[in-house]
Amino acid sequence: MARMKQFIHRRFVLHYFALTVLFLLLFHFLKSYYLRDIHQTPYSIDEYVLLTGNFFDPSYLIIAKYSGYDYARYYLSFFVADMIFPLIYTFLFLSIISGMKKDSWKLLFWISIIGCCISDYLEDFSFVAFLSMRGDELAQSVAVLTAIKSLLFLVNVATGVGCLLYYWKTDKSINRIG
Repeated sequence: MARMKQFIHRRFVLHYFALTVLFLLLFHFLKSYYLRDIHQTPYSIDEYVLLTGNFFDPSYLIIAKYSGYDYARYYLSFFVADMIFPLIYTFLFLSIISGMKKDSWKLLFWISIIGCCISDYLEDFSFVAFLSMRGDELAQSVAVLTAIKSLLFLVNVATGVGCLLYYWKTDKSINRIG
């Protein structure tokens, strides 16, 4: 844990932000590689929840499983990148809150950030299991994990933006970020 702390500091915020943006662009461009039918399944399962607001809905997962995803390409591209991405955004959010003064708020946001990372990995592995199964028994579980991860991610983005605005307004050392 002590070694990890050296990577969590406000001075790394711009670096992690740049990596986050690069990964989001990578995910966008990978869609045309692993989605077979872009008309029937135009989004990744993560995007579907965030862009449509259909939380906890397994129907898109079932469509993606049977007609949308090219499994081999998904495993070799999106899945590999999605194993790295949670670490990047987790370090970004932890670096942003590292400058918080109130320990009680910091702990609350820390729990939200780590919860998002854990739920992202649970979602990834349960989706892979769902794709591998013959039936659709895991569809609802994957949908719930996707919704939880997406909601926590939105909370973390809002918290991160709020912290950065607060630092900018009250702490003129904001120039030391990056």
